[in-house]
This record gives sequence, structure tokens and C-alpha cells, in this order.
Amino acid sequence: MSPEELVDAALRLGLDAIAVTDHGRIEGAEVTRELGRKKGMLVLRGVEVYTGQGDMLVYGVCEDIEPVESALDLIDWVHGRGGAVVAAHPFRGGFGLGARTRGFPPEDVLCAVDAIETFNGADSSDARALAAGAAERLGRPVVGGSDAHHPLDVGRCATVLDRTVRSDEELVEELRGGRLRGCTGPAAPRKRWW
Repeated sequence: MSPEELVDAALRLGLDAIAVTDHGRIEGAEVTRELGRKKGMLVLRGVEVYTGQGDMLVYGVCEDIEPVESALDLIDWVHGRGGAVVAAHPFRGGFGLGARTRGFPPEDVLCAVDAIETFNGADSSDARALAAGAAERLGRPVVGGSDAHHPLDVGRCATVLDRTVRSDEELVEELRGGRLRGCTGPAAPRKRWW
């Protein structure tokens, strides 16, 4: 979807902010941020990074980030630059953090991230339940994200912050402080028929 479609969908739903995390590149977040300023929508920037252990969402390091083999090395690198890392859709088959480890992400990685995405608009209910169980067992904060690729996907899942944020830096503070929670969003389907 275009940045304008994303911002307009978020405004229609009454969201306070959105985070744009394209794979490896910051440009889409930058373009959407500028559009959001014009339309009155806070757009927070991030990058989704491929690692050998699965996808990671990086916040607070606003630059292109190439794929890396080690998730732990990425986490150390991001933390060294004052950023935060979230394990993206960790129990999704094929692309989740556990894709190379038969569906069960390495605990050392889950313990090192700042939060675990337990609500994802593209995940199955089983993947969400596994992520929530791991987060609870490991005492990790949880977040939610739409994983939106189409305007109808926006707002399916969300993150509720305990404090109002107005910048990428404030988002990192809340992530690192665990002052947030994931949930289904205002656009989540109430019933599924299949």
C-alpha cells in the first residue's frame, strides 16, 4: 500500500500513531513520516531485519540495515546505538524467529530482545498463543502489530503504550522499559467464518 493509504487508514481508525517497519530499508518510514506530519498522524520509524534466527523489528536506529546471520549480534549492535529490538512474529512458520529451529525460537534470543510480538495481524491464533506463552514464561514485555500490507490490514493488532510518545526516542524508552502491551486492534475481525 502507499504511504497515503496507510496514513488515511490509520486516521479513519482513530489510531494515535503508526510504526512503519519495511524490510531492511528506512526510506518508506521516512516518506510516511513526512506525510503523517502533514495529515496530523504520528509516524514512528523502524526497520524489519532478517536474521538467521528470524525477523527482528529495530527501533531507534533510523538507517538501512542489511540481513545478518546472528540475531544476538544484531541486538548488541542496536543496543549499542541506543535502539530497541522486538522479536517479530516469532512462532510464524517459515519467517518467524523459530523457522530454522522447528518452530521454537532460541530462548537466548527471546531473553535478549526488548519485547516479543505476541499479537500480529498476519499470525494464526496458535502462533499468537505460543508467542504469548513464551513471553509470559520468560518475563518479556509484549507488543502487537498489524503487519499491514493492505489498507484493510491496518489496525488488526496494536500496541498500547502506558505513556504518550511523541518521537522515536520516546518509543525506544517505552520498549526498553516494558511500559506497553499488545492487543487486537480496532480493525480486528470479530468473527471468522471458515
